[in-house]
Amino acid sequence: PASGGVIFASNHNSNLDPFIIGIVPKREVYFFAKKELFKNPVLGWLMREWHAFPVDRTRADIGALKTAISYLRNGYPLVFFPEGTRGGSKEGKKFPGVGFLVNKTGVPVVPVYIAGSERCLPPGAKFPRRTHVSLFFGKPLFFSETASHEEITDQVMDRILNLKTS
Repeated sequence: PASGGVIFASNHNSNLDPFIIGIVPKREVYFFAKKELFKNPVLGWLMREWHAFPVDRTRADIGALKTAISYLRNGYPLVFFPEGTRGGSKEGKKFPGVGFLVNKTGVPVVPVYIAGSERCLPPGAKFPRRTHVSLFFGKPLFFSETASHEEITDQVMDRILNLKTS
């Protein structure tokens, strides 16, 4: 969508994924980022410049959720990884945060599938490798107010993973 709040929900295989998604839309996008990335003053400053805000992944971080809700209600796009961490879909992990945000804000969700980023910057690598990375964007998904967090998250993850095969 050209305007209004929207969640870009994607699989997550590499530390490059937020940046890869972030350069495609013609709008500035906002990100959750694990709080550990903000401990280094230089990296923390860069993360904030790139519109990231910290989230404590060890608990339900109410402050981070309130920040995300505020951005979405004010019309900003948000990148969200329902798996919660890199490589989560391989283990079938998913967290209902995307459903929670949709229920609180009513914004649409655009499913995104990233292919190849794990070859570009594999876990543990210090520098990216030159390789082909593809992004597949699905049609926006809209949900009823009565859909549960889990139902929304399940549908979003199904759509993300279906983009892999299309």
